[in-house]
Amino acid sequence: MDEGLVREAHARFLLSKQARPAQRCQVTVLEVCQAYLENTKATGAAKTHSDRADTLFDFCFGLPP
Repeated sequence: MDEGLVREAHARFLLSKQARPAQRCQVTVLEVCQAYLENTKATGAAKTHSDRADTLFDFCFGLPP
């Protein structure tokens, strides 16, 4: 294989990676947690929803002293 062709292909690859803007997710952790809890509330028992809500609160804001 021609080394010059490989170098040119590699250079094109590197340039194409730079040309594309980085995509960032616009969904926050809070939105994911809220959607999860809404689903739990709609499909599960009230106690299950309450337990999971408490766990996520502790995860996001720290355990109580």
